Amino acid sequence: MEKLAVDESVAGEVFYVTDDTPLEDIYEFLRPFVECQGCRLSDYTVPYLLAILVLMLLALVLRLVRPLYRPRAYVPPPSAVTYICTSLFFNRTKATLRLNYYPNVTPDEAVQRSVSYYKSIQFPG
Repeated sequence: MEKLAVDESVAGEVFYVTDDTPLEDIYEFLRPFVECQGCRLSDYTVPYLLAILVLMLLALVLRLVRPLYRPRAYVPPPSAVTYICTSLFFNRTKATLRLNYYPNVTPDEAVQRSVSYYKSIQFPG
């Protein structure tokens, strides 16, 4: 990354600086973080369209009853399902070739460090 400070040929360019984390299912990625808090992910799956429709209906009902009742629990908007079901891919080849960039830690080490951090945090609820 020091090259950014001394090589003017890379000035103004966009670089995606990513790690070597392999592509995997979001729920498999989240599993160690959820389990380190003493929780577990359900094995039951809900079809995408059904989840969107249920949340849209729930949002409509909550909007109608809002003057009378405000729920204390967080109710995710339908866009939350869309967000978690979206896959984004970035390629760091340009950063590797032009900046000689490589990640400082392996994906396994990053997960291990992150899990040890999240074990020490108390989440409300």
